[in-house]
Amino acid sequence: MTNFLSRLMALRRERRAWKADHSATWPPASAVGFDGTSSFERLCDQKLRVEIANRGLTIVEIVRTSEGYPYISYEVPGIGARIFVYNDQVEIATHKSHLILEQWDTRTPDEMVARATTFLRELPAILNEGAA
Repeated sequence: MTNFLSRLMALRRERRAWKADHSATWPPASAVGFDGTSSFERLCDQKLRVEIANRGLTIVEIVRTSEGYPYISYEVPGIGARIFVYNDQVEIATHKSHLILEQWDTRTPDEMVARATTFLRELPAILNEGAA
């Protein structure tokens, strides 16, 4: 019983820490600035573009909109991906795989950026699964 209680208390401490980190980092990162984008959006866009360039791929059809729900969107034809970066979420879609991360899926904006860039990095292997 003591082991159960200590695990329960540890879990509660971790959940409180997660919520505290989330509450401290997401509101300022997702706030839309004067240019219609958030600091998260700019950081995520920058990191994804670096990952795309490191793979020797190109981006086409860049769309930026600040009307309604602001977002940045572009296509990466080399891997058949369409990427959407919003003020507090990111979506990467291909014919074979789809990643959607929203604010409450990650503890911090940096964690979301890391997960999105990792997904993009691993995407060629995912797309080649089953190909021979």
